[in-house]
Amino acid sequence: MFCRVAGVIAIAILLGTTVGAEAQMRGLGRVMGTVVDEAGDPVDGVVLKAPYTGGTLETKSDTKGEWLLGGLGRGEWKVEVTKAGFKPLTMKVTIVKELDRLQPVKIVLKKP
Repeated sequence: MFCRVAGVIAIAILLGTTVGAEAQMRGLGRVMGTVVDEAGDPVDGVVLKAPYTGGTLETKSDTKGEWLLGGLGRGEWKVEVTKAGFKPLTMKVTIVKELDRLQPVKIVLKKP
């Protein structure tokens, strides 16, 4: 009986940790900015992806090169930036407090 109860408690603790860790990955944080080419012209349709334990957050830049990526929890995020005809890049974003406003990020894409 003791082994069965201990096993159930251990599983509950493990499940609670897994759910808690994934829930911490998503949050209210956001980062935004613009994407331009080397000439300073806005680039539309740039894909920005932030993978996390439960999936991937994704957005695209608009015709003005503006983008917003929301749903980020506290911590460091790797954001992959891709667009056909340009070199892909990866940037790191750190969310310290989810409700703080981060300064807009300017991304400059380069031709291969």
